[in-house]
Amino acid sequence: MFRKLMRRGIRAVRDGHDPEGVFRDGAIVPTYCNNTVIHMPPAATEAADKKKMRAAGLRLAKTYLNAPPLMMAAE
Repeated sequence: MFRKLMRRGIRAVRDGHDPEGVFRDGAIVPTYCNNTVIHMPPAATEAADKKKMRAAGLRLAKTYLNAPPLMMAAE
C-alpha cells in the first residue's frame, strides 16, 4: 500500500500536481487522530516561543471544547 501511495505521489508531481496530503494554503490541517497541525513561525526568544505555543494550544483546546471536530463530522 505504501509503494502504491508513493507511486501515485511521484506521478502527481511528474504531472505538475501536489501529492496527496500536501497543503500549501497555511490553513489548519485536521488529522485522523483528532490532532491539529498549524504553521507557527518561532518567536524571537525561547521564552516568547513557549508563551506563543501555550497560547496557541489553549486557543485550540477551547475551540475543541466548544465544537469537537469528530462530533461535527458524525452529525
